Amino acid sequence: MNKILFGATNNQSTDSILIISGVARSGKTTLGNILGSCIAVEHVEEPKPFVHLPILSAFGSINEPLSVNIFKSYIYDLWYERLIMRNVNFRPMDESSIWKQKTIMEIIYRTLRLNDRKMVQRYLDNRNSSLVLTLTHTIPFCDFFWKALPQSKILHVVREGVQVAMDVTSKGWLANDQLIEPQHASPYRLYLRKKDGTKFHLPFWVENGYEERYLNMSLFSRGIYYWRRLLEMYEDVMKLSMQTDLMHVVNFENILDNPHKTLYNLIDTLGFKPSRITKKLISRINRKTDEYVVKSMSIDVDIEELVAARRMYSKFNMSTDRIDDLINSFS
Repeated sequence: MNKILFGATNNQSTDSILIISGVARSGKTTLGNILGSCIAVEHVEEPKPFVHLPILSAFGSINEPLSVNIFKSYIYDLWYERLIMRNVNFRPMDESSIWKQKTIMEIIYRTLRLNDRKMVQRYLDNRNSSLVLTLTHTIPFCDFFWKALPQSKILHVVREGVQVAMDVTSKGWLANDQLIEPQHASPYRLYLRKKDGTKFHLPFWVENGYEERYLNMSLFSRGIYYWRRLLEMYEDVMKLSMQTDLMHVVNFENILDNPHKTLYNLIDTLGFKPSRITKKLISRINRKTDEYVVKSMSIDVDIEELVAARRMYSKFNMSTDRIDDLINSFS
């Protein structure tokens, strides 16, 4: 029997695709929405197959050539569906809502006038369109993206690790109940705890041999480990990559401190054109007082994890004042 292959013909250039990655709670959605509000730019938030394929391929769960072909083929269908408004979020209160990125006139025009692939192709060609994808957790697998989409650009959004860990703690995403009975579709590996026979669905980024230490951590320390571990995985990949000119690191703290300068410089670097909506979104960004104070959580802090995370602060040129204060106060 002949092997079944996977593929589709497309006419779009891969350099018109931009991928935003980073850990959860790092500002990716905010950045994606701002870029998606630019003229002739589409932003799609967290399409799950595109998050999972690079991870499953990296760990050998799916054949890499097949997963690359699926990713490459589906990306253009996703773009087509977005332009004709089939897979669009119309919920006005959601961060990724189309109402926060495009004008009413454009939404109506595309809903009523774009009816087939030829019309969509002409629309793309006439506007020199770009597609922005937000794909959480995928930054260690940037080489996968360049195999599927040569010359595509990647934005790695980095946010201060303590704030990420506090947000993750408040959400309870890494709590035991979520590891025993996951509520969200996500790649994991099963781990059987010998002392009580409990089965845990551990995230793919938990290192082999690190399982018991991870499970014995407080939620905050798990959040710190999560943050620094994904940055370390990214660091290892970039040492081997020859395409660092296609990678841009964006410090979300700089966006909060100086949104106008930081974002307009980035938009210009990417070759995008801001719209009136873009200007409005940028004007609304401000640094709010942190909602959570670590000491008020009444939690244990793993000092070794904080020290390991501090190295990544230095690596990505972030101020270490906050994490130093934590290390000193909990030592």
